Amino acid sequence: MEIKSFEDRFISEIAALWNIHLSGQTPYKPLTEEEFKAKFVHDPNFSYDGTFLAIEEGKVIGFANGIMKKDFLPGETHENTPGYLTMVIVHTDYRGKGIGSLLLQKLENYFRTNGKKKA
Repeated sequence: MEIKSFEDRFISEIAALWNIHLSGQTPYKPLTEEEFKAKFVHDPNFSYDGTFLAIEEGKVIGFANGIMKKDFLPGETHENTPGYLTMVIVHTDYRGKGIGSLLLQKLENYFRTNGKKKA
């Protein structure tokens, strides 16, 4: 199993992971590939560097996304705003094996190396 940065070629697998493993368990609705892209990739705060995939034998088994605001309210700066964890999903067959923790560590490192003190 490897953790790697987001790549567009995995969008259909990530959307399928979202739909299968969140459907009926959370308030999230199923997403088409286009809806997934609109929600994540086309978000103005999205960064390929802040989005990670867990890959096992060429298949996506986990996904994590974190963002840092790019537009700030009065009084906010890059330095005084936290990083935001938007989603961590692990395929149910792989839960309890530390994959979610590894994805979360990658996000924490991403935030830390980009000057965030809180997430």
